[in-house]
Formats: sequence, structure tokens, C-alpha cells
Amino acid sequence: MRRTTRLKKLRISSLNHLDRLRQHIMVIGPTMPEQIIEMRMSFVVIQLQNLWANFVRAYYLSCMLGTRREGGAVVRVTTPGLPLNTALGRAVRTFRAGATANTVGAWHRRDEPKWHETRVIDTLSVNEGFSNRTEILAALSISSRVFLDLPFFRNYFAHKSDQTSDAARNVSPLYGMAIPKKPSQVLLGRAMGRPQRLIEDWIDDLSLVMEYMCH
Repeated sequence: MRRTTRLKKLRISSLNHLDRLRQHIMVIGPTMPEQIIEMRMSFVVIQLQNLWANFVRAYYLSCMLGTRREGGAVVRVTTPGLPLNTALGRAVRTFRAGATANTVGAWHRRDEPKWHETRVIDTLSVNEGFSNRTEILAALSISSRVFLDLPFFRNYFAHKSDQTSDAARNVSPLYGMAIPKKPSQVLLGRAMGRPQRLIEDWIDDLSLVMEYMCH
């Protein structure tokens, strides 16, 4: 995702990606082979966290450019109109003060903030004086644990081990579920009182947050 002069473009692109991930989940049923289920869940979970991280990165860079919200208002920042690398560098050095750009002035992706963590956009919105910080905070205050718990599952599917498996499975009581054998069973289970699977709830939650942040 790239920065844009209109947040509507970012919202549409992000929600289209979420819809495609949702389709991968919808076809999972009790007759599907376990190996296929694990492959699909691995793809969806890793892509879901990547999508959120890429959204926040593009959102920050768009705001630094002086993007226009869907309601028509322009996002004001303390130092508007900075070149992309300069704006990105300010974010990098907020969390890694000693980081340096390469010889052509570009920043290595590994030096960038952990965009999926909500503290990143919160901190940057304060430091850069975002005029829409109130809306950002309201969006992130959604009653959902997706930002806290999704990383456990992403770490499991990206680095499978007993430790990452236990960390993911052990969140199940928070949703009124018994601890299952596999992390994927948590995501394909239903939280207490919910009509759809947990992973579908999380996709809906991220969709709501993205929409609110862009309006």
C-alpha cells in the first residue's frame, strides 16, 4: 500500500483485501482435510497482520502528506508536505534513535516501527500533531482483543514451536473457550455469545477500525 492524497483510496484497497481473506475462511468446513485447513489459516493469519501493518504505514505516510479524509477535511500535521523518505525517517527515529538511512537516503524495512502495534500510530500522531488524532484513538478503542491476540497466532504460524503454540492456545479462555489442541481451533471456534467464528470477528473488527480511521 502506498500513501495517498485521499484516504478513501486506502480504505477501499484495504477492505478489498479483507474481503478476499474472508473468502478464504468462509469455505472452511468440517469435511475439509486438516492439512488444507492449517494451510489456509496460516495464510489468512499472516496476511491479516501484514495487511493491518501495511495499512497503518500507508495511513501515517498519507497523513504526513496532508491527505484528505472521506468527510472532506484535510489532515493537518505540524510539518506538512515532507518527502516520503523524510517522513518515514521521522517514524523510524522515533523508535530507533540511532538508525540511519542507506547511501541513497532510503530506510531499511527492518528499521521501521512495528506498525501492527497500536502504540506506534498513537505515538506518531502525537509527535507529528495529527489533527485527526481523536478519530484515531476512537477507532483503536474498539472493544476487541484483535490487536493484542492476533500477534500470538501470527507468531505461531510463522515460527511453529511448542512455545508459540501454547501462547496462541492459551488465549482461548478469554473468549469463553476450552483450550484446544491446535491454535487454528481457537480461531475457528466461536467466542461466548458470538454467532460467527473468532477469525471472522477479527476481520470485521479490523474493517470497522480502518473505516473509522479514514472517515
